[in-house]
Parts: sequence; C-alpha cells; structure tokens
Amino acid sequence: MANRLRLPQTGDYDPGMMWEVAESMIEAGFFRDLGYLPDLDAPDGKVWIGDFVQLDEPPANYLLPVVPLRVFMDQPVSVQLYAARLALIMFLLVSIWRYYAG
Repeated sequence: MANRLRLPQTGDYDPGMMWEVAESMIEAGFFRDLGYLPDLDAPDGKVWIGDFVQLDEPPANYLLPVVPLRVFMDQPVSVQLYAARLALIMFLLVSIWRYYAG
C-alpha cells in the first residue's frame, strides 16, 4: 500500500521488498528451526518467503501504517516494520481510550 498508494490486489508482487523481507527474516533467525532458507539469488528474482495472503484483512490494516512507511521508505525493512507496528499500536491505544472515554 505504501509503495503503490492503492490497496493490494491478487498478483501484486514487489521483488525488492520481498528480497529485503527475506534477508531481514534470515538475519533475525526466523528460518533457523524450519530447515529452509529463501533463495536470495533466485534466477527469476522472486524470493519465496511463504504463502501468507492477507488480502481479506480490513483496509484499515493497510491504510494506517502508510504514513510511517512512507516516512521511513529509505530505511531498512526492519525499521519500516517497527514504524508500522508503532502506528498500529497507537491506533489501538486511541481506540481503547475512545471506548472508555465514552
């Protein structure tokens, strides 16, 4: 969403982002016990990190982190992840506050 400025569609694929995510996951030890490592040198440029489709998620799940992702677009994907999570946590806290504030 942050890169295309529209909701994700079936078939959307960003090879650069997928490569960065795969590299970050490897560095963080995500695949350590899975017996698998993504091929960062895949000949077609498509780095497979799993079949996790989230297109059925509510649009707000994609819209809320767009601003921090755009701000941190030139940062490593791990920094972008923390920025997006922070935005979603802030939204959660505002939602809880609004609920209890009446």
